[in-house]
Amino acid sequence: MIRKLKRQNPETIFRFLSHLGQQVDVYVNIEEDLCPSLKDKSVYVYSVNGELALVMIDTVPSGTKEQADLAFVHPLEPSYFKNLTTFRQQEKGEKRKSPLWNLFNAAKSVEELLNEHRLFQVKVHALLITNSLIVNYDEVREVISHEKEHFSMTVLHDCQPFCDQWLVQKLPLNQSSCLAGAVYLREYKCKLAGGMQDEIDEEEIAKLLADYVDEEDFAVNRNDDEKVERDEDLLADEYGLDESALNVSTGLAACRTLNERKRFLIRYAKQQFFERVRR
Repeated sequence: MIRKLKRQNPETIFRFLSHLGQQVDVYVNIEEDLCPSLKDKSVYVYSVNGELALVMIDTVPSGTKEQADLAFVHPLEPSYFKNLTTFRQQEKGEKRKSPLWNLFNAAKSVEELLNEHRLFQVKVHALLITNSLIVNYDEVREVISHEKEHFSMTVLHDCQPFCDQWLVQKLPLNQSSCLAGAVYLREYKCKLAGGMQDEIDEEEIAKLLADYVDEEDFAVNRNDDEKVERDEDLLADEYGLDESALNVSTGLAACRTLNERKRFLIRYAKQQFFERVRR
């Protein structure tokens, strides 16, 4: 399935996916809660034994031209699509969160959690279908081809006929719970939910905060705002994060492994410490 999926182009992809959805052994479903980074996105999951593909359909106004950020692999640093459709939109710096970033981190999450402790690995592929004309499409493909992830990824852009047809006709589904894909998704969601529940625990955050304060032993005066701001700047420089990226719900949603969530919670504990000192 994945091998054939990689060979498709904007003219053949709708017909191929429609045919795939009619196969009795292929699991096909739309997942709205696959993972936090894909919330409210149109994501189809296709799966047969040993293979799973995430197909994200991204629709924007017809004629949209965008430039994709090429650094889209960091889970805590969202990248963007810059709108170049009109000169005014370019001047205003219009942009939106990169669907590449959303899909890449979702595929990474699925691949890592699904194959954790699995003897026979499930091959994971991610496909982005967008009607946006990506002006640096060749560079995007080059970056993707050099990513050393265990899953593969492809992008089809300028797919206006596909998106027009999809909005009217949609794609066929095969949601049989006895197929391998249904089993894979149940297993993945169970692991994801368990990991998130463990990491969001308030007592754990409080413990991390207490440990951090004891370990670092910051001698900061409560009225010394300049010192606090200096420490906050150092924290942002160290991790390349802005204030919004340190929001606990946003940050945890971007994390894809338990280790990433643990590292984020330590950073979150630091932020809470700085805020307490300022108050």
